[in-house]
Amino acid sequence: MPRRIRSATLETRTARAKLAQQRKPYWIAVAPGISLGYRRNAGPGAWNVRAADGKGGNWIKSFGLADQVRSRR
Repeated sequence: MPRRIRSATLETRTARAKLAQQRKPYWIAVAPGISLGYRRNAGPGAWNVRAADGKGGNWIKSFGLADQVRSRR
């Protein structure tokens, strides 16, 4: 059975809310050459994936929004 990837900083909405807002995502390695990233924005955060292309480079693709919090007015 494969091991589970765990990240205390990305696992829960509460932990992600404590992260500082920044332009670059917080990355966690999922498999060799593949990483999952979370970018905290002013609004909802964004999930990204980064994969190595095998030639020393990589590509990054955004694939979803996270933590859609309704504003309290």
